Amino acid sequence: MTSRIQKVGVIGCGSRGNQLVRCFLASGRADIVAVADSNARSRESAKKIVPAGCLIHDDAAKVLDDPSIEVVYVGTPDDSHADLVIAGLDAGKAVICDKPMAITLGNCDRMVAAAQKTKGFLGVSMQNRYSFWCTTMKQLLLNGELGNAKMMWCREFRRPFSRNKVGNWILYHERSGGPFVEKNSHHWDIFNWWAQSRAVEVHAVTQNTGVHAPGDIWDCGWATVEYANGVIANLGLSMISPHGHDLDMGIVGTKGWAESIRTKDGGTVHLHENAEPHSRTYHANLPEEMAEMGHSGAEFPMIADLFDCIEQHTEPKTNCWWGRESIIIGLAAERSAREKRIIPVDEIRAESRFPVDSGPLNPC
Repeated sequence: MTSRIQKVGVIGCGSRGNQLVRCFLASGRADIVAVADSNARSRESAKKIVPAGCLIHDDAAKVLDDPSIEVVYVGTPDDSHADLVIAGLDAGKAVICDKPMAITLGNCDRMVAAAQKTKGFLGVSMQNRYSFWCTTMKQLLLNGELGNAKMMWCREFRRPFSRNKVGNWILYHERSGGPFVEKNSHHWDIFNWWAQSRAVEVHAVTQNTGVHAPGDIWDCGWATVEYANGVIANLGLSMISPHGHDLDMGIVGTKGWAESIRTKDGGTVHLHENAEPHSRTYHANLPEEMAEMGHSGAEFPMIADLFDCIEQHTEPKTNCWWGRESIIIGLAAERSAREKRIIPVDEIRAESRFPVDSGPLNPC
């Protein structure tokens, strides 16, 4: 079946929004009809990449009110996602929200409730879930090659957050939610997908070295998560080195362990079996045009899944419930670091309008 090209409006023309414009266009699945950003510099940057005839607005409402637009992508600062997503759903649009879904559980709940009320499509742009390295690790679990997962880890040592964002919003906890929410929503989502269980306890420690000044966020920290099925996971994030960007994630199971290393060309996965004194390695070797789009080539399979699900009226891999679940862990980690105590995750869930066990977390 030939996929239909969707008419898309983009709200937020910063670095991430413009990256997605390029990916939408290169995917062949989207006709970018209009973009909007309140910042003049961002609108000027969008002019260089949007197709001829694309409207450029200074008001998001003009995208939401455009009857020709079928899909809206929200790529604005984190604290503004909820209102724009809800307005898009109320306008009858399919909505793709950039990660993190929101920076408070209350706003996540509002977004979920709006999707339920309108019966509209709401997907979260957590592209790492679609990467070669992440899906290969998941397949090793599904194939039984790792046995039962017992431990997981993530280590990301990277440069500081960019100071080119309007108002440096990402450097302030009130606007970004802090790094465990803003940055690590990606990795909590992967942990959740691999573990196939809900987190029950989080313990985090952080410090602010001053590298991010101005701003009030921490820039290096560790967090440990315990899941209901007994899996334990550890995440370390450092943002104090101006050079290099290493991200590796791993799983220890009863039959062996595997480590994934993200690289520009799609990543590498190393499998080490307990029963055999040898290892196996899997390489992505993505085409250069895919690698150049960023995020290890994960943007294109993510866009394909999201647009397929919009057409078929099905749930994407990263639906609003998965997006919300990643935020719950991030909020618990931020609270743990701030209050210097272990946080029972049900303490966070109790602040929600939804029951603890609600939400379809598709298993695959």
